[in-house]
Amino acid sequence: MKEHSIIEKIISDAEAKANLTIADAERAAADTLREADEKAEKTRKEQLELLVKRDEDYVEKKKINARLDCNKLILKTKIEILDDVFSRALGILKDLGEKEYVDFCGRMIEKYAQEGDEVVLSSSCRYRDKINALPVIKALSLKTGKTGSFAGGVILIGEKTDKNLTFETIIASEREKKQAEIAEKLFG
Repeated sequence: MKEHSIIEKIISDAEAKANLTIADAERAAADTLREADEKAEKTRKEQLELLVKRDEDYVEKKKINARLDCNKLILKTKIEILDDVFSRALGILKDLGEKEYVDFCGRMIEKYAQEGDEVVLSSSCRYRDKINALPVIKALSLKTGKTGSFAGGVILIGEKTDKNLTFETIIASEREKKQAEIAEKLFG
């Protein structure tokens, strides 16, 4: 019987050891599963945070681009309005009546012409004869008769320098000087 109890003891010890090994394996498996779940949850949260951040960045970039596009459109419109303002100013100069046009050209010639300069008028100038008859033309021995293709005003061709006093040049010069001031008045 002794043998039998020894065998039972060995079997019992082996079963107990097997049960302990199984329990340890089950605990290890449970720990591994828990760690894997925790790691998966951590990775899921990190990926979600990255996606949220990426989405926020994407939305912010889209907002920035939309603001830039809006600002470009506003600037383009402001430039178009300024262009229209100066185009209208040129139109007003081109539509001057005879007296105003002749007086304007006369003042430009008196102020800027030098002895012997050549006066060039616009080929579309309707008051050429009146301007060529101004006293300053004779007083400074200015040459007349040439025409050019510009909206109005005069060009003075001198020995050393030429002076472009055309409406286009005057408007461009005034635009350069006063554009910021006019834009401030128009757009605040």
